Amino acid sequence: DGSVILYGCVILFISQTIGVPVTLGTMVKIILMSAILSTGGGGIPGSGIVKLLVMVTAFGLPTEIVGIIAAFYRLFDMGTTNNNCLGDLAGTVFVSKLEDKAAARAKSA
Repeated sequence: DGSVILYGCVILFISQTIGVPVTLGTMVKIILMSAILSTGGGGIPGSGIVKLLVMVTAFGLPTEIVGIIAAFYRLFDMGTTNNNCLGDLAGTVFVSKLEDKAAARAKSA
């Protein structure tokens, strides 16, 4: 959720900073790789910087800019954590509603 958004924004920021064009195919790869990387390590403090370094390295971008981002990461992390929690909450409510409907159908049948 929030991590995927953050990683995508950082990769686009770094690409624009050094003047590398980003194609639609690259954007799809960024989203897919971000989604895969964001699934693990959510509870580990500071793991976002390591995962961000993996993303930047995978796309052949300079890792020095991640050092600059690391200085502000704690501020970004608050918003990322908020989005992650809201996404988990939305998924929980969605599954709860589906289970309520399934239970109602099973009871009436």
